[in-house]
Amino acid sequence: MLTLTEQKRAELIDFLKLNLNIPSDGMWARYYEEGCEDEDWYGEFAYECGADYIEHGASKAVLFYTEFPDIVVKIPFCGEYIEDEDSYRDFEGSNYIFPIDESNNYCAGEVYITQQAFDRGFEDMIAVTYYLCDIAGTPIYISEKVPNSWWMNRRWKNKIHSLKIARDIYNQRRDIMLAEEVIAMFVDVYGKKRTYDFIDFLSDYRVSDLHNNNIGFTKTMKIKLIDYSGFDS
Repeated sequence: MLTLTEQKRAELIDFLKLNLNIPSDGMWARYYEEGCEDEDWYGEFAYECGADYIEHGASKAVLFYTEFPDIVVKIPFCGEYIEDEDSYRDFEGSNYIFPIDESNNYCAGEVYITQQAFDRGFEDMIAVTYYLCDIAGTPIYISEKVPNSWWMNRRWKNKIHSLKIARDIYNQRRDIMLAEEVIAMFVDVYGKKRTYDFIDFLSDYRVSDLHNNNIGFTKTMKIKLIDYSGFDS
């Protein structure tokens, strides 16, 4: 679970204010043409921010720093920029999914889900996300670092009864979009009832887009969701 002392939080904010190089036109998901992500831009952005590496999806960038090994830094995109069209498209979907003010901030959606997870007792099943500060007019968020290791999934030997339970859940709740073997991992770790209840929780709050890159494993091999904002542009 992610915990920060006030001193550590202040150190992190000072570090990011010194290192983050937010573009003057804001944070946009970058494509050199429709449907083709500009990976060179993301690599250059990570380098300019002093990060070890970067992960990104449609809705946010995630930076990793050696100086803070238990934390990832999340920066929401406000929309898409397509280079060959020289066009900006605002996101308008996050507040359709979650009751938040910002229509283009999927990280704020993760903070909302974190709050609900604590209320419902599922905080140990997600990599919790918190708002940290604003830098250059852009909100910055942090999550506990839970590495995504899909190769590790393939080494996981699901129990036979877990796979049967997972198949039942999968057939009943296809809206969640978790693969059967991933659901079986949750059953292995958290048990049948908690997994059923967790799936209901995800459905209640319209959490979707839970593909295999959105799960991770702690050092003790507990599976968690690491990206649970959904996406509806």
